[in-house]
Amino acid sequence: AKHISAAPAAVLYYHINDPMIKSDYHTTSDVLEQEILKELKVKGLVNANDVVIEALDKDIYTTGASQVIPVKIKKDNTPDANSKVATEAEFQLLTDYVEKKVTELGNRIASGDIAAEPYCKKSRTGCDYCEYHSICGFDPRLEGYAYRRLMDYKDAEAYEKMREELDDEVDR
Repeated sequence: AKHISAAPAAVLYYHINDPMIKSDYHTTSDVLEQEILKELKVKGLVNANDVVIEALDKDIYTTGASQVIPVKIKKDNTPDANSKVATEAEFQLLTDYVEKKVTELGNRIASGDIAAEPYCKKSRTGCDYCEYHSICGFDPRLEGYAYRRLMDYKDAEAYEKMREELDDEVDR
């Protein structure tokens, strides 16, 4: 039996909306289509493998900048520094880290820890769009309630923090 391994092509977020595009009488349908694609472009993380990138956007190596995925190609045919890409090793690290966190959180909940602990990162919080505020009773103005402050890491720093946390668990 032949062993086949699979790797993620991407993890993407698509915001479902009906974009409003500014145009006038002289705007061509091609320009309108390009503007709509720009508004509907997905966010997320793409496998850095060139075969995967081209499979997700067949025109990217001729246009240079994708209108459908968060990737822009430099002249040497590699993603630029602002492209949202990850190697297969980085995807595996993310998978291992998420699995560890899901297990930890599941064990905490199963042991009775159900405290509301929403995050705060810059000016955004986990409460911004939460429909359950009236149920959880979280109020940062009250003593004993506080947001979990999330750090704003660069990609390399975030991967290193995940790697350190996973290595600490193995060392125990």
